[in-house]
Amino acid sequence: LGVGEAQEGAGSVRMSLERAPGTAAALLHASLLTGLVRFEFDVRRERATTLVVAVEDRDGARFHAVLSLPEGAWTRLSLAPADFGPAPDSPVKKPRLDPDRLRIGLGFLDAGGILGQTGPNTLFIDALRIERSDPPAADVPAVLDTSLTLDTPGRVAGDLRIRAGGALRITASRFVFAGDLRLEGGTLEIHGCAVTFEGAYPHQRKIHMDAGSRVVLRD
Repeated sequence: LGVGEAQEGAGSVRMSLERAPGTAAALLHASLLTGLVRFEFDVRRERATTLVVAVEDRDGARFHAVLSLPEGAWTRLSLAPADFGPAPDSPVKKPRLDPDRLRIGLGFLDAGGILGQTGPNTLFIDALRIERSDPPAADVPAVLDTSLTLDTPGRVAGDLRIRAGGALRITASRFVFAGDLRLEGGTLEIHGCAVTFEGAYPHQRKIHMDAGSRVVLRD
């Protein structure tokens, strides 16, 4: 695993492997997929192979897209949730993928060895772009001093203060804070939700907790 030639930018991810019968090699990318609309990436391979792109939802159900790729030049690929089918080895069986149930993680698997292809191969993956749906604005007051439960995906655009006696309980699949969060003796409960903080640059947003405040994370 290393840095290879680029289709865009400074370099691609290069995965070199020796394919043997019954074996496979995987590359994992940790990125939030909840609310997936589609993702695109460039791929090049030195030998023809079968590329399996795999995802998993929060219930443990696995889905994959199987792509037969000839050897040669760069190829731009685009995959939407409808392009994924249930994986045969999934411990949880579901007929179709629900993008709002997806979790973090995207796998690229060279399955040539499983299908009888042998010998060395090198994969180059570049320019991965993930498109997610935009959650609607959530009806949350800027200062919360009562209990409020949010069970649908949403987004808070400004700063939020949760005072003593106030509790925000989020049970939606995804929620976005686009401002700072201050707990002034209040409670924030997150139940099985993918929560992200948006900002113009990394580490822009802050979470401040006064004495007596609580954050509860479940599932």
